Amino acid sequence: MELRDNPRLLDSYRTVKLLGSAVGVSVVLYGMVVEFWLWSQPAFRGYVHPSALRYVRPMIITLAVTLLLLAGWVRGRLLGIGNALDVMVTQAMVPQQRALAMMRAAVIGFAMCEGAALLGLLLFLCSGRRWDFYGLAGMTLLALILRFPSYRQWQRWYGSRSNIR
Repeated sequence: MELRDNPRLLDSYRTVKLLGSAVGVSVVLYGMVVEFWLWSQPAFRGYVHPSALRYVRPMIITLAVTLLLLAGWVRGRLLGIGNALDVMVTQAMVPQQRALAMMRAAVIGFAMCEGAALLGLLLFLCSGRRWDFYGLAGMTLLALILRFPSYRQWQRWYGSRSNIR
């Protein structure tokens, strides 16, 4: 059976595609929450005093950007990419385990990306500025698009990695 005829691989990819799309939709829903909040409370200025905000904003933005940057690295480590010990510790995994490990790596990466959007929502609640949210939400959506595996990439991971963690 060739990779392109593998129903388990296709099912796992469809599941990951659905979960990745759900994360993207949730970021859009967070934007709707921000707009509703500002519509229902036009005088909203955030819950953190502006003097404390100059310390809070850089910390939240740094944490969100770190999450976005680490998402790809963590996924790669879970897939066994770039491990020097992989050559020495190669263990063959049964196909079900390999597909589940690939799904786990993709979902953890998506969750890290969504964490950045949630931090953007937190920053909006602190400052009351919609662009604090939209900046981090835009970076999150961009990271999701860049990190979303194509089916061809999914097949390569499945076929080339016997050392997925």
